[in-house]
Amino acid sequence: MIGRLDKSSLVEQVYDMLKNLIIKGELFPGERIIEVDIAKRFGISQGPVREALSQLQNEGLVIRHRHKGTFVSDLSKKDTLEIYELRVIIEEFALKKAMTKFTEADLQRLEHIIEEMKIAGKENDIEKISNEDKKFHDMIFLRADNNLLMELWEDLSIKSDRIWYLTKQVYFSDLIDVAEIHVTIVEAIRIRDTGRAIKAFLDHLSVGKHEMISKFFDSLKK
Repeated sequence: MIGRLDKSSLVEQVYDMLKNLIIKGELFPGERIIEVDIAKRFGISQGPVREALSQLQNEGLVIRHRHKGTFVSDLSKKDTLEIYELRVIIEEFALKKAMTKFTEADLQRLEHIIEEMKIAGKENDIEKISNEDKKFHDMIFLRADNNLLMELWEDLSIKSDRIWYLTKQVYFSDLIDVAEIHVTIVEAIRIRDTGRAIKAFLDHLSVGKHEMISKFFDSLKK
């Protein structure tokens, strides 16, 4: 049983819990979410649950069908391709805008994140490496200093996280490789080589897209 919280806090808590379960694949694509069950789990009324589901619907994580209920949204091959196409566009743009704005402290922060990725890789900790990867990309968008761009990234990063967790069994042969990819990006940023940094980014995304399509979605056809 949760403690006494105001309504907005209840909505946020339910929202965070459900989003986390969806992103990590603990609630599967197509799985039904029953409001009354969630309300009972939290010991609350269905109102806050309904509001939390509305937020998740706005983010594309659930679909609500009239007279049928609420379901976790699917993640199709087409969805994945579209996510990667948009990431290429906005991350290249963000990197170009941010390139001259990185401070030495920023670079040290990025290098620290990579070290944390390596530790997570050795421990085969998907959740930690996903969190560190998010911090790495957040730093680039932060330095790009464009609020609308950051909003686009926040939306795409949620969808990207779903891909990480749902396809981890085919995407990652060695989690340490994820950290090593980012080393090249930081090296290029440090010497202000925009072209090299963008190439490293695009190579990173290209490999990810290829692995998703060739190993995960295509395997579903067999």
